[in-house]
Amino acid sequence: NDFRRVLYLKHRKVIASEVVKNTGLLMNGPIPPELLPPAPAEVPEANLAEAGKILDEAGWKLAPDGVRKKIIKAKNKKEKDQELLLEINLATTDDEGLLAAAEIIKKSWGALGAKINLEVVPRGAIGEILRQRNYDILLYGQALGQDLDLYPFWHSSEINFPGLNLSHFRSREADILLQNAR
Repeated sequence: NDFRRVLYLKHRKVIASEVVKNTGLLMNGPIPPELLPPAPAEVPEANLAEAGKILDEAGWKLAPDGVRKKIIKAKNKKEKDQELLLEINLATTDDEGLLAAAEIIKKSWGALGAKINLEVVPRGAIGEILRQRNYDILLYGQALGQDLDLYPFWHSSEINFPGLNLSHFRSREADILLQNAR
């Protein structure tokens, strides 16, 4: 969790300046600022050395090929130890802005030893990926428009297609809050 936060802080500023030319709004969570009281202005800075330390402590060691690996010890003598790669499948569309953001994310996470497999599909073909929920990370835009109802994007009942909870976020407490807010 800390690792994801550090990476999020690192690349979101680069994406904001290089991809959307500082025309976007940097948010500190999934709730639009107009729905909440003003948040504290202080946002912690990304620390890649700390992210690397967190990965090391979690057993993800940097191999000579630059990719982090973790050994899962066998539970008994009949099984073999298992070597896992820190490998992430990132799906997005061929939209110019999303592709540029995906490349920044890939480079940033790659610097920490994650192998990022970028799956780029035409905008019209993203439906199949969404239907199957076939991604580790999805880089995709959702417009709220005038209706700021976040229920479809975060409620547990919306995880399966055709629901819009594309992150598979699941929380009983959040579900209750979303239902009350609605």
